Amino acid sequence: MCLFLFQISKKNEEHPFSVAYILPDGGLVIIAKVLGDYTAKLASLRPDGLAMVDGPYGNFGDNIDKSQRQIWIAGGIGITPFIAMTKAYVACPMEDSRVNIFYVVASEDDLTEVDDLRQMADTCPNFKLTTYISDQEGRFNIEKLSSFVKDFRSCDFFLCGSAGLVEYFVTTLRKENIPQGRINIEAFKFL
Repeated sequence: MCLFLFQISKKNEEHPFSVAYILPDGGLVIIAKVLGDYTAKLASLRPDGLAMVDGPYGNFGDNIDKSQRQIWIAGGIGITPFIAMTKAYVACPMEDSRVNIFYVVASEDDLTEVDDLRQMADTCPNFKLTTYISDQEGRFNIEKLSSFVKDFRSCDFFLCGSAGLVEYFVTTLRKENIPQGRINIEAFKFL
């Protein structure tokens, strides 16, 4: 799912967000963590409220090769683009494709939409959801990932989360000789 620019006030203040999914009536659903004035205003926007939307920008998730094993790593609110990707995958999985999503959060309170994700995972045997709570299990790193994934070279990676999480996994996967073209990022910002 691509980034969109949202403007909710007349101050020309724009912020990028990923769309979690699109409603049947064409409405956009975004999920944002309240981290400042703008996201606090966004949280007060009524469901039928108006916002200027510009985009999409980028192509995160558009180039999925379903014949490759997919490893999706979502850090915190970085789960947002994976919600739409999960809905699309579960609706039309290929028999020999596999997706493992690792949803990494600091505490259980940070889990968003996890019940829906679990329900989708329960309906699709080739889609596996692993929640990872850092407060309980320590930092999620390449060693922890390798306990779930034995051969990184056979996977395509999709990453979305904090800058630190994304930078860490990009750098570490490159050290594991994963080609840059097999590492896809959603940065929640314009590069």
